[in-house]
Amino acid sequence: MLVFTGIGLSLVGQVSPLETMGIAVAIFAVQVVLSHLWMSRYGYGPVEGVLRAVTNATAPTWQRKV
Repeated sequence: MLVFTGIGLSLVGQVSPLETMGIAVAIFAVQVVLSHLWMSRYGYGPVEGVLRAVTNATAPTWQRKV
C-alpha cells in the first residue's frame, strides 16, 4: 500500500509488472534478512511479545533462552 497508493510513492500505473515483481522480491528479501537478525537475538517477535505482555500482565523477557 505504501509503495503504490497516493499515501506512499504513488507508483500505481507507473511501473511494469516485471518492475512490480522486482519491488516485491526486494521487499521480501529485506524482510527475511531483518527477521533472521531479530530471531537470532530474541526468542519471539515483537507483536508476540506485546501479546504475551497483555495476556500475562507482565513485561516480556526478550532475550533468547540458550
